[in-house]
Parts: sequence; structure tokens; C-alpha cells
Amino acid sequence: MRSARGVASGAVLTTRRGAIRGADPLVRAGRPRPALFPEDRIPATGEAPARGPAADGGVRPTITSARAPLWQGRSIKSQIADLSALGHVAFAFLWLFVFSFPAEKSFDIPGLGTLSRLFGLMALGAGVLAAVADRRLRPLNRTHAALALFVFWATLTVRWSVAPDDTAIKIQTYLQLLGMAWLVWEFCPTEARVAAIMRAYVFGTFYADYDTFSRWLGAHQTYYQRYATAGFDPNDLALTLALSIPLSFFLAVRARRWRAWIYWLQIAMAFLTILLSASRTGFVAACLAAAIVPLGAKYMGRTERRLIAVGVAAVVVATMAVVPATSWKRISTIGAEVQSGSFNSRSLIWSAGFAEFRQHPLGGVGAGAYPRAVEPVMGWPTWWRVVAHNTFFSVVVETGIVGFALFATVLGMLVAAVKRMAGVERLLWSVMLLVWAVGVNTLSWELRKPTWLLFALLLATARLTAAKRQTAGAETARPPARRFSPAPEVVLP
Repeated sequence: MRSARGVASGAVLTTRRGAIRGADPLVRAGRPRPALFPEDRIPATGEAPARGPAADGGVRPTITSARAPLWQGRSIKSQIADLSALGHVAFAFLWLFVFSFPAEKSFDIPGLGTLSRLFGLMALGAGVLAAVADRRLRPLNRTHAALALFVFWATLTVRWSVAPDDTAIKIQTYLQLLGMAWLVWEFCPTEARVAAIMRAYVFGTFYADYDTFSRWLGAHQTYYQRYATAGFDPNDLALTLALSIPLSFFLAVRARRWRAWIYWLQIAMAFLTILLSASRTGFVAACLAAAIVPLGAKYMGRTERRLIAVGVAAVVVATMAVVPATSWKRISTIGAEVQSGSFNSRSLIWSAGFAEFRQHPLGGVGAGAYPRAVEPVMGWPTWWRVVAHNTFFSVVVETGIVGFALFATVLGMLVAAVKRMAGVERLLWSVMLLVWAVGVNTLSWELRKPTWLLFALLLATARLTAAKRQTAGAETARPPARRFSPAPEVVLP
């Protein structure tokens, strides 16, 4: 009788004679194995391999892993083979698309726009071709339907918009962002792929950090004594980097030791860059994002926690030595701005927008029409554009009560999805939503790519979490295991 190879730890293999091969001692004792979560071992679908001819002409055994962890027995390499050739191409362009987010405005292609736009169009085109060629679409969930309804309502506002041309441009961007959310859902069906997209965003911030440091060393100010990578507003850059901090932590606790320090380095560089931007909102968001480290200390080893404490001390010393005094002076005015309620003169912009909302409460002034709507009060500056500087206020003024209700429904569904998570995933997305919600209170980010990427990755993670919970529930519903768990008979040559 030929012995079976490659049986996962904890699996039970029964031959016709009833011989038990490869049974884990903990499984035989009726106790589950401890759940390990290294980077190269991730959740599987829980389905047993199908029977069929093996490579050597034999018969593949049927393996049951009732007591084995869900991610035991499948490597990242095996899970990457879940897409067709066109699917791999679409995923590659999606990775490049997300990688370009932190520096999307630094590279402009004449006649086409940013480099990020090019990668996005190529990813969407390849994704549609892959879906048509494979004749397969993954079913979307209710949150995607709510997002689509929000975009549909924003599209309808063109009928009564005070600036139809601006509304048409914003509708086109909304549709592209909705397409990006579909790409993440369709081509990130495993934790390996979700983590790869997270890494793309994190790695993209290294260029933004480098370019900002270069501009600081060369005294190329974006605004007075404020620095940001080319094409970026310092506040936008600060929130973009703040959102990368929880992602880096999540990847660090999953990575092998030497890889983990890449993500810890990214956190330190992102924090220093945020301080160079002198963004007050960005600084608050970064502090909230960095809180994930002490909150998630239980997911790190003792030695790693000690090294991180030393690293934090080193970063504090570096910030005191590197960050200009003007940045600290501006950040120190956070309390005064909150007490005065002016928020750097944003209150005047909000007052003008509220006056327009009172005239168009149900349908709003039209998606993207906020600058034209407040023109009678704010004027039309030649070198900058008046925006709401608050995502929630921008949505309610532009799309009215109906649009805001749809947008709030999406956020409520996302919060509910996070509540159903557990462990480090729940911590990650709770902090991510909190950082985003605080940051967009002074920025118009309903149309920014990081916002929709956050929504898309959260939904992809929630899908995987639901699959784990469903499989775990099915396993616990089974009767108590015997000394040796029963398994189907397999005839081996």
C-alpha cells in the first residue's frame, strides 16, 4: 500500500482497512490545535480536496480537517492560483493602481491625467475582460448595493444641479470608484490577495515620504513652512499617510520577523512626514492611528514589544531634532482652533453651504456643485477651489437628505460588518474607520480613492470573516468527536 504524502497536520486519513495515518495528537485527544497566524499560512475555504487521479496515477485521498485550523494546510502560493490568466493581469494592474495612491498627483501624463488614472483604467478593462472570459462573477452584497444606490442618486442630481458640467465630472469619478470597489471584491477572494493590496498602499507611501523629505531638505515649501510631496495638499497627504499606519501594524504582526521591520519603519517615516506637513487634522488622525500599537500589543511577542518601545523613543528623539519649530507651533494651535470654532476659516465656508442646503434640502445643489453654489458668498478664487472641507457636509449639501441617508446607510453597514469581526481584524478596521471619520471632518474625501479603497478592503475582509465564522459554526454543530474522528473510506492502490 502506497503511503499518502502531503497530509496536513491534524488531518485523518482512513484506508479500506481502517488504518489511521497522519492524525495529530491533539486531534486524537479531542482538543483543537492552537491557532497560529504566520504570514505564509492563511485561511482556507474548509473544503476537502476532490477525488481524482493523482500525478503518479494513484487516487487522491479525501482529507477531513474537523479539528485543524482553517488556514492550516494551504500556503499563499497555493491560494494565488485562484484566478485565470486575465484575472492575474487585472489583479496586477489593481496592485499598481493602489500602489500609486500616495503619490498619484506627483506624476501627470499629458492628455490622460495622473499615472493612477492610467493604472485604474487598465485594471478596470482587464477586470471586465477577465469576467467575460471566465463567465463568472462573485455575488455582491447589500453594502455594494447601497454604494450603487448612492452613486445612482448622485447621477440623478445632474437634472437639477446648479453646475451640470461639474456634476458630470463628479459622476464619472464616482462610477470609476465604484468600479474599483468591484475589482477588489472580484479579484481579492483570499486573505493573501487582500494583504497584497494592503501592502501596495503601504509601499506606495515610501515615495511620498521620500519626496516630502527631499522637498524639506531643498526648502521647497508647499505652503509657508509646510511640506508635502509634489501635487499634494499637506492635509490630504497627512490623512493618506495616517491611514497607512494601522495597515502597517496589521501586516507587521502577520509578517516574519525581518519583514515586520519594514512595516515598523514605514510607520515611523509616515509619522515624521505628517509632522513635516504641519497638518493639525493629520496629526490628530496619526495619533489615533498609532494607538493601534498599544491596543494590539497582545498580538506581538515580548521581545518585539520591547524593541518597539525602544523604537518609539528613538522616533520621539528624531522628531524633536528634525521637525521644524514652525510645524510644532502650528500643531500646538489645535486647541485654540477648536475652542474658537473657526477651523482655519472653514466655518465661513460651512455657513455659505448651509444657506444653500436650506434652499435645496431634499435633492441638494448637485454632486460636485458645491463651489458654484457658494460662489455668491465665497467668490471664485483663481488659484484655488472652494470645497466643503467636510465630507459629511459636502454630501448633504450636494446630494441632499436623500443622498446623505444613503451615504450614512453605507457607513452603518460598514460599522456593523466590523462588529461581526474578531481579533486583530476587528481592531484594524475599527481604528481605520475612526481615523477616517476624524480626518474627513476637515476634508472633502467622499471622492478620494483612499476612502473607497478603505470601504472595499473592509468588505473583502468581512466576507472572509463570515466564511470562517460559518465554517466554525458548522464544525461546532457536529456531535462530540470520538477518539478517532470518522473519515470516508478511500481505496489506495
